[in-house]
Amino acid sequence: MTMWTWLSHAMERAAGLTHSLLAEQATSLAQFQLAEMERFFALLVLGPVVGLPTAPPALALDLLPLMEAELTDLIRSTPDLMDMQGRLAGVFDIT
Repeated sequence: MTMWTWLSHAMERAAGLTHSLLAEQATSLAQFQLAEMERFFALLVLGPVVGLPTAPPALALDLLPLMEAELTDLIRSTPDLMDMQGRLAGVFDIT
């Protein structure tokens, strides 16, 4: 194998590795954003509980059965809210 062939194969492997790493990071960021949007939706629907203006009560009651998973996540993630900067640093891999 010539040096140019070896170099070409090495560059292809490096490009593939870079692509897979970037795709994995983009996927984890999209999942994090989706979770944050679900929490925002829960806050929008359940705003009166914490004193925020929200959607009309009839709409909130119609959406309440659809919010079961978000409510469970919201209650479970309450202890993690004190370290939101740490979670963001973990998503962006800041050390």
